[in-house]
Amino acid sequence: MRKEIYHAVVYYRWRIINLVKGVEKPSKVWKDAKYETCIKTTSVEELNKDKNFISKLSNINKSSKLVEIEITGIVDPKFLCMSHDVY
Repeated sequence: MRKEIYHAVVYYRWRIINLVKGVEKPSKVWKDAKYETCIKTTSVEELNKDKNFISKLSNINKSSKLVEIEITGIVDPKFLCMSHDVY
């Protein structure tokens, strides 16, 4: 099955999750960021479900703690091509 590939700017917000005595305590402050990349879909809901993309964004933030990420928007998606080798 061929999949479409787009080049876009993805806006997201993230926060750190601290572990206190084995219990997750998320930070109260969300930080906004953007990332210019290639994506497989133009839907925000589908990107929030894509575990590979979310892990890629969490590695960008360079935190030794857990990071919670929520994608808020996709701006200016440009169609690049279609490919079979997209994961």
